[in-house]
Amino acid sequence: MSPSAATSAWSPGPDTPSPAAVLWRLSGRVQGVGFRPTAYRLATALALRGWVRNDPAGAELLLVGPPAAIRGFQTRLPSLLPPAAAIDAASAVPLPSDSPLLAPPPADFAIRESPLPLPGAPLPVSLLPDLATCPECLRELFDPADRRHRYPFLNCTHCGPRASIVAALPYDRPRTSMAAFPLCPDCAAEYADPANRRFHAQPVACPVCGPRLEWRAAPAAPPLYREEALQAAQAALRAGKILALKGISGYHLLVDARDPAAVARLRARKRRDAKPFAVMYPSLPAVRDAFPGLRPAEAAALASPAAPIVLLPFAEAAPALAAGRALATSAIAPGLSSLGVLLPYSPLHHLLLRDLGFPLVATSANFSGEPLCYLDDDALARLAPVADAFLLHNRPIVRPADDSVLFLHGDAPVYLRRARGLAPFTLLPAHRPPPPDGIIGAGAHLKNTVAVTLSHRLVVSPHVGDLDHPASLDRWRKTIEDLTTLHGVTPQSVAADAHPDLPSVRAAGDFASARALPFAALPHHHAHLRAVLLEHPELPPRAPLLGVAFDGAGASPTLDAVWGGEFFLAAPSDPAPTARRVASIRPFPLPGGDAASRRPALVAAAMCHLADLPIPDALPLAPAERANLPPLLRSPLSPPCTSVGRLFDAASSLLGLVHRNDYEGHAALLLQSAATRHAPTPADRDSPLLPLAFTPGGDLDWAPWLPPLLQAAPADVPRLAWHFHLVLARAIVAVARRHPVAAVALSGGCFQNPLLLAMSCDLLSAASLTPVLPRQLPPNDAALSAAQASP
Repeated sequence: MSPSAATSAWSPGPDTPSPAAVLWRLSGRVQGVGFRPTAYRLATALALRGWVRNDPAGAELLLVGPPAAIRGFQTRLPSLLPPAAAIDAASAVPLPSDSPLLAPPPADFAIRESPLPLPGAPLPVSLLPDLATCPECLRELFDPADRRHRYPFLNCTHCGPRASIVAALPYDRPRTSMAAFPLCPDCAAEYADPANRRFHAQPVACPVCGPRLEWRAAPAAPPLYREEALQAAQAALRAGKILALKGISGYHLLVDARDPAAVARLRARKRRDAKPFAVMYPSLPAVRDAFPGLRPAEAAALASPAAPIVLLPFAEAAPALAAGRALATSAIAPGLSSLGVLLPYSPLHHLLLRDLGFPLVATSANFSGEPLCYLDDDALARLAPVADAFLLHNRPIVRPADDSVLFLHGDAPVYLRRARGLAPFTLLPAHRPPPPDGIIGAGAHLKNTVAVTLSHRLVVSPHVGDLDHPASLDRWRKTIEDLTTLHGVTPQSVAADAHPDLPSVRAAGDFASARALPFAALPHHHAHLRAVLLEHPELPPRAPLLGVAFDGAGASPTLDAVWGGEFFLAAPSDPAPTARRVASIRPFPLPGGDAASRRPALVAAAMCHLADLPIPDALPLAPAERANLPPLLRSPLSPPCTSVGRLFDAASSLLGLVHRNDYEGHAALLLQSAATRHAPTPADRDSPLLPLAFTPGGDLDWAPWLPPLLQAAPADVPRLAWHFHLVLARAIVAVARRHPVAAVALSGGCFQNPLLLAMSCDLLSAASLTPVLPRQLPPNDAALSAAQASP
């Protein structure tokens, strides 16, 4: 929530009475962020009496004293809130003098213990994500005179683990995994001192009483602890070894990002052939040295309390440290023009990177398709074939989370994955009646998240991942159980994707059936549109707009076609399934169905055949595939397809960039990267190379694009890749102009592409049309759970 929103939720307004005693009930991010100590210090400074405490809904605050002092508290509190705090809603109850809460009258101001929730009562409090190390703790970490000097687990009310250690709400130390670490006298004194930054900081710890590091190498080798463990890990990384490191919310695999051989070993062992890795730099100045064009908004995102991975564009010259070898970018992000960059976000990462002084590949510790490792025994067993050594600790992780990922569109973030630091999070759905508690949005099969309704809001889980692997489905079930149990919600119904053959949809149906719950299905692309609209309350609820859903694949509502290039006409207040499809991409047979998503060359060949063009010899197809393609395209095995994602695949293959997808979106990323190497001129916009054409039925016709793509010389590839993006953006504007709309909502995984998103927004704005973008939810399938829970 923005500061202005937090202020408006709290401020009493000019007509609010100012009694001598008032009880405030607040919801939002008010637990685990230093809210109670802030309230204590302000109330004490104003000589107010009363108390503050966490409660199942957020926080309760009793103020007793002169009306002017109470008004002063209400006025000053919003500007004093800690960085991670936000007040979503606040309600005041004036108390009569004979109120039981005033018997006996409080003699001072205190922080009270949290009341235990009533059995079966919902807990709408916001669970705070983990927070990156704050500047004050970072200063202490490297101060030789501080008692926490080089202690890898220091934290305060402004930073440190939150969601990853919480076992139950309300948020207090006995209900976290820190309960196993009793406070030493020094930490206990800080915890009880209102003037201390660690006043009521639940994860507070020090070398005497807190968790400790442990190093494990060969199974028979003795473990090392504390500073010796850290130094052993640094020596291994300097030697090109692969290190498995236990972080705040899961394990990372780390390796020297400047060492191509080490990165290649990591790829081979992790079975990750081409998918890009993220790189952790030692500091923001190091990132500035490597990326001279770093913008202020990108720097702010990197250094934010969420500390996400931020996608940064880089030039042909590989990003390098000012004093060090160049990054092995061809091994880290093969063929791409952007790099995922993050900064150290825990004291352990800061110690490791500060001492090393060079960047590390930092990737999730798992095999492709499997969930993140976060339990020690599981990590030691599953990662043994990958890691040369382990650096772990004895603070249990209750709730795992991958790193979050975003890029900046202008100065605003576009989230690709909300996880550590950015989830779980809550939304107040716009334009629809408030949903009852207990509706579960089961999410999509890929990039899965789970959502549940609670107190008229949506609580959305961190990224769960792709659900192809049985272990990932187990994680999905545990996520539903965690969300509902943690918040005291009894499931009332389940909604999922409309494709009945997906294992995740069957699992959602089984979940509902086992509990005798109603089960609903929401068409995939209607859910994409709904997800964007539910987070834009400023839109006129009944005004029609054009909804665009561009992605890789999703079942049509009739389940007889593969959609992915859809244009809808809808009003924000309409139920999601009633959006009317008014245009699409010209359908083409998808050869062999979903298997073609891994074969851009096969999709390109099918489109050439359908357009009566010769299939290029350069496409790597077996003779039998070429011969059997015509009957395959006429068979039921090749459903009609309107996917923009498959258009990206075909274009990438025809331009010779890639003929097989090694990971989801591989061909599209290479095409985008090629396009960013073209410097457009006015002639590019005045004389597009790919013609904008529509079929008699009004669908976007891709066939006229094929001849220019087929005839491209290698030097023409960047320019044609750029024009491919341009023609899609022009098509959005052209379809919008057919209808009486003032706004266009952009949804679907294709808008993870910064270039396509920027072009579309620029052309829409130039045509006096308002682009409506995902702002809190990702544009990809991670948004679908929220739409399913609030259709």
